[in-house]
Amino acid sequence: MASIRMRFLSDFEYVRRIQNGDEHAVERFYGECRKYFMACYRAIFSRENLKEDIFQQSFVQLWSEIETKRIFLSEDERIYRIDRKGNVRVLTCQLKSFLMDIAKNDYRTWLRNDRLLLEDDFESFAHMVEVNSAVRPAEMEDDLRDRVVSDCIFELSERCREILTLFYYQGLSLDEIIKVRGEKHVSKNGLKTSKYKCMEALKAKVKTVYRNYI
Repeated sequence: MASIRMRFLSDFEYVRRIQNGDEHAVERFYGECRKYFMACYRAIFSRENLKEDIFQQSFVQLWSEIETKRIFLSEDERIYRIDRKGNVRVLTCQLKSFLMDIAKNDYRTWLRNDRLLLEDDFESFAHMVEVNSAVRPAEMEDDLRDRVVSDCIFELSERCREILTLFYYQGLSLDEIIKVRGEKHVSKNGLKTSKYKCMEALKAKVKTVYRNYI
């Protein structure tokens, strides 16, 4: 006998069922979110070892917002969310897309915590301070500044993003990066030049984005 195809559930239906205590809906929602997250992860994030932790942490936060009705339904069948400042806004994206936004913030927190361990590497830490200074930290909140820098990193070319991630966030030396990337035709000085150009591109992007907040 052919298996019965499960009926499609909209985000509105998921929120309604989860808030009514439907454990089957929670389990199904978890499965769909996990499948979507795993399919998108590599296109957005570089640290493969954080994948499971980031998903679990992000899903729990999303599920908690639904259960506690920070994400809630209106009579006009739209989904709303109460943000941290108490503002009520229409949720304009799908719940799975919102999950990825949560994951990005969680990922930045992991990287920021890792970056604190790099303070002994003066060159790395000094350059990250230099990047942050491009968005005038005295005039911009820390969370916003970190978000701008992280978002701009994701907009760089894949090669630049990987070089900066390996050097600044994972703390690898130039020699180690050449080995990890398998770039036998690239010299240490060549990679150093590439890193500098990538950093300049990042700083230019950060400054451009910052202008939107002036």
